[in-house]
Amino acid sequence: MVTNKKGIVTIIILIIVGVLIVSGTTYYYLVWEHKRGLSAQEACDKAGGYFCEEYEFCSDFPIDLKETNRCCLTKCMAATQYDFSTKRYCGLDPQTGKPGYCTCKPNEEKNKVVVVIAKDGIFDSDKINSQILKYYEAVKTDLNIDNAGLKKFAGTTLGKLETFIEDIYLNDNVGYVILIGDDLPVANVTKANMENLAAIHEKLECVKKDCWECIDKEHCFSACKDVAISYILPPMLYSNSEKADFILKILETYTNYHKDFENYISKYQKSVLHVGDPEGFTENPLLGYDLPVAAVQNTDYKKVTNEFKKKYLILHIGGHGATTALGLGLTNKQYPSLEDYLNFAKENGVPALFVDSGACQAVTLKDFETNLKHCCWPQIFMESGVWAYYAESGSYGLLKSLSNEETIGLAIRKNIERQNFVFGDILAHMK
Repeated sequence: MVTNKKGIVTIIILIIVGVLIVSGTTYYYLVWEHKRGLSAQEACDKAGGYFCEEYEFCSDFPIDLKETNRCCLTKCMAATQYDFSTKRYCGLDPQTGKPGYCTCKPNEEKNKVVVVIAKDGIFDSDKINSQILKYYEAVKTDLNIDNAGLKKFAGTTLGKLETFIEDIYLNDNVGYVILIGDDLPVANVTKANMENLAAIHEKLECVKKDCWECIDKEHCFSACKDVAISYILPPMLYSNSEKADFILKILETYTNYHKDFENYISKYQKSVLHVGDPEGFTENPLLGYDLPVAAVQNTDYKKVTNEFKKKYLILHIGGHGATTALGLGLTNKQYPSLEDYLNFAKENGVPALFVDSGACQAVTLKDFETNLKHCCWPQIFMESGVWAYYAESGSYGLLKSLSNEETIGLAIRKNIERQNFVFGDILAHMK
């Protein structure tokens, strides 16, 4: 049999041209029909396409009707959504006007807060239980958010904790959880494995599903969060009495913030202080916040000290970090220690109520090299009085909405993001 290569090439070209003609004809047909006054859905239906629901997306490239990207020529795909779930909605980006922008709408019934401690653990004491009730009372006065009581977790595994949180979400209408103590499974981490801590935003915040969903090998995405969770824990090498005192002090601080919010918030400028290393430094960093930003290099020690004393609502850390030092530029050091920062805060007051850290070791819970007792940055910032210390990535609007939402927890539930670590009070807020 003789193969005619020119003939094969010609056939291939004709097939490609045919596909392009069909695709192009379909595209222009849709646009033309759309211009004639048909709605996007009518134009899509008339072309034999599939008009996706607001929470769905195309399995391939959608047809651009300018108003939406929800017209698919093959099929629509969707995240797992139950009746009780936070719902995902996709539409036009309010900033660019382009389609494909997705947000979340939490189930409004799920709006209570709970604190979770290990049953019969070192934090299950009369003093701490009493302080948690005072915190609840302050939250009710400040935000009118109800609580579902003090929840005591009797299990030891992450799977049991996941089921425990699912139950209180479904049965007690809980939308906000504060985990307390290093005797919970999320604190069971090693130098090589931080999966248990990461499980907070990868598993625990999404009910009856994981927070990173894959429909197939090619389509994976971040799901909307049903529950917003923060974590308060002491330095892990403290004695039991030191740990209990540490937690009690932080709960008292957050209770006072809610009881006298206007007084505390008035001491801070409603803006962001960015502290960064000289490499790549810019006076106008694009941080994503809907607030004014001031920037300073962490080698300009005098300026850093002056700016810290001015008290900004948010501190954004863009410097390098380790468990023992962080690029803050305080006390005439580019990388001051835990004690350097804590001493500054004790002498001058908390420099910022919210801390956004992009440094290495930002969420490390224990120093595995030196077994440093007074460790690490999440615990130290909380000890200094920071209301919420967080590290996030992959946000589609969390930072922008943070200053305008009722709480940091609600901002998490309303925005789609790949990762969020929050230490402190999940109900901390800026307005």
